[in-house]
Amino acid sequence: TVSRLLLNEPTSFPLSLPKAEPRVAAKYEEALRTSVVHDVFAQLHALTLIDPGYGDDIDCEDMDVLQPFARLLGHSFDGLEKLRILGFEDYAMVLVLPHLALPRLKSLQITGDCQSELAQMAITACLRKHVRSLVELELSIWTDFLCGAEGPLVDVGVMPEVRYLAVRAPPPVTWQHFEIGRASCRERV
Repeated sequence: TVSRLLLNEPTSFPLSLPKAEPRVAAKYEEALRTSVVHDVFAQLHALTLIDPGYGDDIDCEDMDVLQPFARLLGHSFDGLEKLRILGFEDYAMVLVLPHLALPRLKSLQITGDCQSELAQMAITACLRKHVRSLVELELSIWTDFLCGAEGPLVDVGVMPEVRYLAVRAPPPVTWQHFEIGRASCRERV
């Protein structure tokens, strides 16, 4: 019954990441290993991941506590087509994004803060991993503090299937980057 309610919901399933405490992280990891949670997560089509407020300190010791959970989480969504990453700060980006393996991902929205080079690299790596299947991409990330750094779109490569693009500022790449001849893209600033 719970599975049917969750899977038939027209909105994204909201999932807040665990608090950066060993006991809480262990409980979340244990839950991800159960067949019930695995089966529900594997069937989800839309998901919203929420940062509980980890902050931007990516060098803290809590990162090691949450790594096993992040690895399991990243491989839990085989059927996911739409992912919203909401309110992520640097810590959450560096923790979660490198582990995401979403074979059916078509729509990606990343909203958050990006004050470190490692967070920028995590975003770029995530985009590279899913660039060939993305149809919709929305990046609302703040890179104002990365003096001289280029945006993630520069390093990703050609995005042949993107039909909808929304970025916080004009993209630092030409429209040919999206193979405009094959598809029509709209930019929303």
